[in-house]
Amino acid sequence: MGDRLGTFVEKSIEDGVISWRINRPERVNAIGMTLAKALVDLLSPLHADLKAWHASSAECPPVRALVISATPTRRGRNPVWIGGGDLKELALLGDREQGRAYAGALSGFCSMLEELPIPVVTAVNGAAIGGGAEVALAADIRVATRISTFEFRQLRVGLATGYGGATRLVNLVGKSMAQRLLYFAESHDAAKLETFGLVHKVANDDADLVVTVKNILRNLLVCEPRAFAAQKEMFRIATNQPTTAAYAAELEQFVQIWMNPSQKRFLERFQDTDDPSLSK
Repeated sequence: MGDRLGTFVEKSIEDGVISWRINRPERVNAIGMTLAKALVDLLSPLHADLKAWHASSAECPPVRALVISATPTRRGRNPVWIGGGDLKELALLGDREQGRAYAGALSGFCSMLEELPIPVVTAVNGAAIGGGAEVALAADIRVATRISTFEFRQLRVGLATGYGGATRLVNLVGKSMAQRLLYFAESHDAAKLETFGLVHKVANDDADLVVTVKNILRNLLVCEPRAFAAQKEMFRIATNQPTTAAYAAELEQFVQIWMNPSQKRFLERFQDTDDPSLSK
């Protein structure tokens, strides 16, 4: 069964697996305050329910896994999974506190994803750009089609990572590769990213992506739920516990550079247009 949250996220559940599909084609699935609120509103009650289960003696959680995908949109010949930040909306966030609210909502969203005691899978079909790539990093498993790319363009628009992406990249691929991805803003395809360790599985196309995700979940869901939750928490402690302060520091640095002259000049181009061009 399925429903829609507003017109931005399609939600369905089957055999205990919740699926969210971002679908905002007129904005290239870009994440501004509108979509950020929709995602946080979806995740908050799920996070609370699973936290309550984890503290209880119940054997099975209310849901077994979460899959996040997006309906690809087109920009020229290349499909886009999530087109970074919604520039038209970001152009309206004039001061640092508004910038903090925006990045803080998404930083909190990504942290809650990491904290869920169930498998979280992102299924990427197209370009994961800027903030979209940061969201994907917060999942346990990243699956992508061969045409998919990850592109960290934050520095090109006068910003930096703000949702914990730099810290997660260092944990996932090491400092040197994280520097390459963030400083050079290179576009890397899924096959190359699999060799880096950023993507876990590469699917041939969208149909194969669905099958690949199902196969991964089949393997994960044979695990006893509390055993999986414990193992996931061990990974989280091993990689994130010392970096909790780093997430907060990353958000603070983001706020300090919010609406700097370079970013202002870039965003002024989008104040009076419906063009959702890609950036962060």
